[in-house]
Amino acid sequence: MKLFLIILLSTLSVFAAEDLQKSKWKEVYNIIDNIKTKNPPRRYSIQGRAGLTQLITNSTGEPLNLGLGGNLPTIGLSYKSNFAGNWGAEAKLVYAQNLIPAEGSPNQSSSYIYWLDLGPRYTLYLDSTRLDNNLTFKILFHLNGSNMALTEPDLFFVHQYMGYSFSVERGIPITRKLGIIASLDLLQILDAKSNSTKQVTGSGYGFEVHGEIYYMIELFNKPTRLGFSYWQQGNSNDFGDDPTNSSKQFYSKNSFFQIARALFVNWTVLF
Repeated sequence: MKLFLIILLSTLSVFAAEDLQKSKWKEVYNIIDNIKTKNPPRRYSIQGRAGLTQLITNSTGEPLNLGLGGNLPTIGLSYKSNFAGNWGAEAKLVYAQNLIPAEGSPNQSSSYIYWLDLGPRYTLYLDSTRLDNNLTFKILFHLNGSNMALTEPDLFFVHQYMGYSFSVERGIPITRKLGIIASLDLLQILDAKSNSTKQVTGSGYGFEVHGEIYYMIELFNKPTRLGFSYWQQGNSNDFGDDPTNSSKQFYSKNSFFQIARALFVNWTVLF
């Protein structure tokens, strides 16, 4: 009889321990669900940027002769949304203008260059309690255009690029308010045009990198990120090899690259 009671009590204690453990886990899950309810993914964000952009090429000579030592005052705008859960859309624009032209340059204060990207995005939230810890995949249409004038018709600068890119973006929270965002775009160029007497092939490759560090504050009752970022975009195309107008022989180069790089002050409002 004693043996039976011992076995019965042991069995009941095991079941009681299991029920207690299940109750504790249920409590933990309820806490996590409560955190997620109070901190849902932001449906969209709008970012503004201001800074200076440099244009760099491997062209012979100085094709543009821009003011401020080749630094262009620049603004940027971007819009990101998650309108269907993990799915969303993104549009971003970087616009630079030669507001203070160099003396004697064909590029006056109305000369500009821009970079436009837009397309769908898909976000994976890697930590349900810290939604800034995420990984995003994007497919973006890319357009880069300018009205820059060449200092000499035989010098070279590509005035328009068109293509699409595959992009990866990583958000990493460092503390509750401090974080970093980094992205990489791999660009397939489908068309490239120049106002030069020479030309490059339409197809080519490019890239875009963006790194940002931010600090979160409340501004007008809206979560707002203030920070700094570095942005660089580059393209590469082969020179044409038409025997009657060989760019490769003229420039003694097989390919042409064109790079823009900028430092920005950022402000991002989350909705």
